[in-house]
Amino acid sequence: MTQYIIRRLIYLVPVLIGVSLITFIIMRMVPGDVAQVALGTNATEESLAEFRHLYGLDEPLFDWKPPFGQYGEWVGGLLRGDFGKSYFHRTPVRDELAQRLPITFQLMVMTMIIMVLIAIPAGVISGIRPNTILDYVTRTTAVFGLSIPVFWLGTLFILLPAIWFNWTPPFGRVSFFDDPSKNLQQFALPALAMGIPGAAGIMRLTRSSVLEVLRQDYIRTAWSKGLRETTIVWRHVLKNGLIPVVTVIGLQIGGLLGGTVIIESIFALPGIGLFTLESILGRDYLGVQAIVILMAVVYSLVNLGIDVAYVWFDPRIRYA
Repeated sequence: MTQYIIRRLIYLVPVLIGVSLITFIIMRMVPGDVAQVALGTNATEESLAEFRHLYGLDEPLFDWKPPFGQYGEWVGGLLRGDFGKSYFHRTPVRDELAQRLPITFQLMVMTMIIMVLIAIPAGVISGIRPNTILDYVTRTTAVFGLSIPVFWLGTLFILLPAIWFNWTPPFGRVSFFDDPSKNLQQFALPALAMGIPGAAGIMRLTRSSVLEVLRQDYIRTAWSKGLRETTIVWRHVLKNGLIPVVTVIGLQIGGLLGGTVIIESIFALPGIGLFTLESILGRDYLGVQAIVILMAVVYSLVNLGIDVAYVWFDPRIRYA
């Protein structure tokens, strides 16, 4: 297992090199002048030239000589933990990420908790009670949840409480350790807006996986031995039926990272998602590149954790 984990971590290196190269090239292909966007339409040619020189934008993209152009200088900075300076915020990208990452992390953790708490129990109950009224209600609710766009659900969560109760979630940033109640008011609705569609898909997958496991011979054997239903479900059905569900939950991480761009913009949460949107609109190359690299690392490590978790769910799995 240790060798497998080390090998996967080594594989991460070429993945990150490819992601960094592709992101760097694509960002340079985006139309628009960074200096013009940053300084405005009234900027003079001298100020534009000074801005480009200050941020190294007048250097070649790639070069054979040190520091190997803009790409080489950026990668060298990454290796030293320096993500560069944001053109839009005029602050180090590393500081922006450090300030915003806890917000997005909390939002994603709460979203995952909501997804799992809704999807797994509902999917299991629907699977062990197929073709009942409870099953029909759960499946219909899941289809309804899948049909709702995240942005529309988030907008409703802001508008409806404001209209009905004259209440809106607090905006800005409040640390959980400073004011837990206000912090949870900030994050509950955005997490719910992101969690409902994801929970609907996981619930449907859990139901089908539970149904598949219930048809296996060892489950019939367990029934013939007179084991109670709760014992069969907890010991045999859940552990085997959740393997594909865990895979999908890991894949949801990528979707959640993308979803934070929309939800954080709607709820004015100053996290990584809002920083991504601001960086894209402001042609902030270094901000976008750093976020993409960060997402690639998080996504790869989460999926590595999912692969390792397979061993717990199914001891027959061995990694050479």
